[in-house]
Amino acid sequence: RLDLNFVYLPGSTLSTEIAQSAPRFAEMLAKVDERLAPTGIRIGSVTHVDLDRPEFDVIATWEEAGEMFLTSEQTGRPRALNVYCVAGFEAPLNPVVGLSGGVPGPLQNGTRDSGIAVRTTPLFVCDDCTDAFGSLFAHEIGHYLGFYHTTEARLDRWDPFLDTPECHEGFPYGC
Repeated sequence: RLDLNFVYLPGSTLSTEIAQSAPRFAEMLAKVDERLAPTGIRIGSVTHVDLDRPEFDVIATWEEAGEMFLTSEQTGRPRALNVYCVAGFEAPLNPVVGLSGGVPGPLQNGTRDSGIAVRTTPLFVCDDCTDAFGSLFAHEIGHYLGFYHTTEARLDRWDPFLDTPECHEGFPYGC
């Protein structure tokens, strides 16, 4: 079981109140659980926290993300994965829609790598985005738990496991 601390920044389309009452959030969380199930990982307890730190609404650098992840020491449950819901990312991190503090991330809160960050727009303004956001959240959770991309976008690096086939030109990203 993987416990999650959802941390909502002011510019995010989510808040504790919305997440606890919106059927769309529950649907998205079910999609995350469904995507993680083949690995044996299931969603456990979910905590919701509003974090009044507007300076973290939009993340542009890994240093800014690290500063945000440091807040995990005072946020949510101590032995849960911190999922920061941000308004977006800008250059030089843009066009990412999510990032993980590490592959794998640390097993403790309060470090510069203690969490994942996911852009939540347009989750609650898009009728057909629940599945895509479930995939996005599961993808970043996977990174935090130690799962690599099978192949990186430049097609020049592969995950370190010998049983994973390498993808080359002509294959889609992340095949």
